[in-house]
Amino acid sequence: MHEPPHWEQSMRRYTVVIGKTDVNHSANLPDPPCCVATADTVEAIEAEIRDAIRIHVEGRAAGGLPLPAPTSIVACIEAQHCVSRHGRALSRPSQCRDREESSCKFSARP
Repeated sequence: MHEPPHWEQSMRRYTVVIGKTDVNHSANLPDPPCCVATADTVEAIEAEIRDAIRIHVEGRAAGGLPLPAPTSIVACIEAQHCVSRHGRALSRPSQCRDREESSCKFSARP
């Protein structure tokens, strides 16, 4: 009889990116890589991504591979942008020159 690997109970924190698509929610993790899930609600996606992590961990354990510690960090950044009065994003700050055509949130810094 094959004996299961020794398990040490531990909790790790993973960075999860959850996005809303036209039809559902999707989630992915930077690490461990390749953990992805989709579901109809945020609550369901959280359960699905936990399941994906569990499957990943079990697969590594079955293969005798160590589980690397999470290394991703989360940072929220602000990005300046220009939007036309029709709601279209303008690709370059130079397109914001016409104040009548756009609401410019770009400010040049020396």
